[in-house]
This record gives sequence, C-alpha cells and structure tokens, in this order.
Amino acid sequence: MSHMAEFGRHEMLHMTLFLAGAVEEQLIDHEQVKSRPEWLALAKTACRALTTFIRPAARSTRQLSESDRT
Repeated sequence: MSHMAEFGRHEMLHMTLFLAGAVEEQLIDHEQVKSRPEWLALAKTACRALTTFIRPAARSTRQLSESDRT
C-alpha cells in the first residue's frame, strides 16, 4: 500500500474522531441545543453515528495495515 493511501486512512480516522468530539463538546454541551430536545436528539444521533462509524473503519484500517506488512 502506498504511503498516501496509509495517510488517507489515518486522516479519515483522525477526522472522524475530531468530528465526534466536536459534536459532543460544541453541540451537545451547548445551552441552545440543550434547551431544544429535538436539536439535542439530532446532535446525539450525529455523535453516535460518528462513533459507530469509527469502529469498523478502524478495524478495516488495522487489517489493511497488517496486510501491507506481509
């Protein structure tokens, strides 16, 4: 696997973690969002979706990295 492909996988995982953290810290904890149940539900759904996405993406990335070494 090329260095650029490996970097791309790393960058995708990094951005997913960054975005999940930003949604949690900047949206879920925001007073305007907390005061509107429908907004809070959407922000929590977004955060769950990102954290759910990261698990299989990280597993796939690990498997690809291991196959690159063989």
